[in-house]
Amino acid sequence: REVAAALADPAPLAALLAALLRLAPERRVPLVAEAALAAAGASDPALAWIARLHALHPGDPGALAPLFLHHLRLAPGEAVFLAPGELHGHLGGFGVEVMASSDNVLRGGPTQKYVDVDALLRILRCEARAPQILRPARAGVTRYAAPAEEFALSALELAAGDAFASGPREGVEILACTRGALCVAAEGGAVVVNRSMAERAFGGNALGRRI
Repeated sequence: REVAAALADPAPLAALLAALLRLAPERRVPLVAEAALAAAGASDPALAWIARLHALHPGDPGALAPLFLHHLRLAPGEAVFLAPGELHGHLGGFGVEVMASSDNVLRGGPTQKYVDVDALLRILRCEARAPQILRPARAGVTRYAAPAEEFALSALELAAGDAFASGPREGVEILACTRGALCVAAEGGAVVVNRSMAERAFGGNALGRRI
């Protein structure tokens, strides 16, 4: 009944999420299990995730996320920008998440940790829209065109033996090497960065130049 009422609501997505998250365990657990059973073996990759998530987190309403979230498979080098309040999750693979400083990160599931349903529903943006995939031009240095003022993400690709001179320092920066190794040099010395480490450059340290 709750699901049917939510779909008839003027804001059906928000109402559906609220209904699922607030459903009593004795009703939620069999509902999620039934959905996982129906989705088992589905050819649609998004639906197939329902059974996989249910196996990891039985009865968690977050296992139904593929029914109301976009399922994206990003190619290497691609990115997606998520505005504050947009529900999202990472299913697998290696990714770099960049976000502004925040003390109000809220979980929605699937998780074994506490989910503050009321606080989550207050800040969620339940607006249907197509996600925008960001793709840098792989030539030299390219900044991803994300509409964020708090941070920026750039891709730097160099051939063996190439050099790159950075500009003025713009605050704290993180360099993550995804392939090969880099030698980062500044007035105070040099350090080699490889794919298994991330070097933080803080103002005032030995390698205080922007990299």
